[in-house]
Amino acid sequence: MMNCALPLCRNDSRKSNGESFHPFPKDENLCKQWLFNCKRLDHVNTKYARVCSDHFHSDDYEDDMRNKLLGLPQRRILKNTEQNAVPYTRTRDQTGH
Repeated sequence: MMNCALPLCRNDSRKSNGESFHPFPKDENLCKQWLFNCKRLDHVNTKYARVCSDHFHSDDYEDDMRNKLLGLPQRRILKNTEQNAVPYTRTRDQTGH
């Protein structure tokens, strides 16, 4: 089971409403930016922690061309880390959770 790393987010993989869960980037600077944006400057094991798709903008994702061409369900793929897709914090009112 995966939980979202953001402190007030209750999303987890067992009761998912279509959210996807993204690992923290391996790039140290980008990982630090994610931790800052997630309000998680405490110890987080970024090897296993995940951030759910509720905390990314739709333009942070790229098309899953392989699945699109094969007529398979689309996966939510974050853009290359060089393009710096970073999570943002939403309030409970914005997410509905």
